[in-house]
Amino acid sequence: MTDTVNKQVTDAVTQTGVNVVGGAPSQSMSMVYQSMAHSISLLMQNSVSNQGGMQQINAAIVASACKQILTASTPEANPPVSLPTTSTNSQNNGGNGNGGNGNGGNGNGGNGGNGNGSEHGQLPTTAGNKDEDHDQDLQKQLRRISLQIESALRLTAQAASEAGEHDANTASTGESTLESSDYSQPQVQKKLRELFSLSRTTAKSAKIASDATARAYALANKAEEAVNASDLDTTKHYAEQVEEQAKVAQEAAAQAKTAAERAETIDSDLNDSVPEHNKPSKS
Repeated sequence: MTDTVNKQVTDAVTQTGVNVVGGAPSQSMSMVYQSMAHSISLLMQNSVSNQGGMQQINAAIVASACKQILTASTPEANPPVSLPTTSTNSQNNGGNGNGGNGNGGNGNGGNGGNGNGSEHGQLPTTAGNKDEDHDQDLQKQLRRISLQIESALRLTAQAASEAGEHDANTASTGESTLESSDYSQPQVQKKLRELFSLSRTTAKSAKIASDATARAYALANKAEEAVNASDLDTTKHYAEQVEEQAKVAQEAAAQAKTAAERAETIDSDLNDSVPEHNKPSKS
């Protein structure tokens, strides 16, 4: 029996081992690309889901705001203060009567009675006017603060809506970029990672703006209660807090706008770097 092995057998074994070793790198890279593509798709799906939730919250907030505006009751003016004209006339008549009943030498006493009656009749009138002026000034201040709160609420809702739109635009930009990008290029991978970071930024900004809007409407309800109670200091306090929430929402909207613009720039750069025959058709 010979100790040598047929060369066909050795060649078959050798070729099998070489095939396994040679195909390992390509299989590993393909698995890496598939894993990255799957992670990217999950991230975009989560962004779209979050955006849908934000839109529902914004719609509910706007509906609640419209309901509050339509059902808001204007503070009723205080009833006019009744002046004691009757008692004044009676005092004047009394003074005149006393003077009329006196003799000719006591005519000055009648004049004195007229003067005193007129003086006592004017004092309640002046006090009543002061109270009425104070109440009118208070109502004017409360109305002015209410208008400031309504303006701040409109700005807050507008900022939340803008932040939601920027978030939706960024998610749409990310989806279109995924469809037309070549993941094998390191520069493209770097741009995609930046794009995902921007998508998270816009989603976070949209949530901040939406939360600020909800807090602003809650504070506005408390301010309305203070207005109905004619509590000027409490109304001012809540008005300041509503304006602070409006600033928070506006800052979040500005941050979302900056991120969305950067995402559009990245998408444009990636589209310019993709050859024409690799771009998806628009049919």
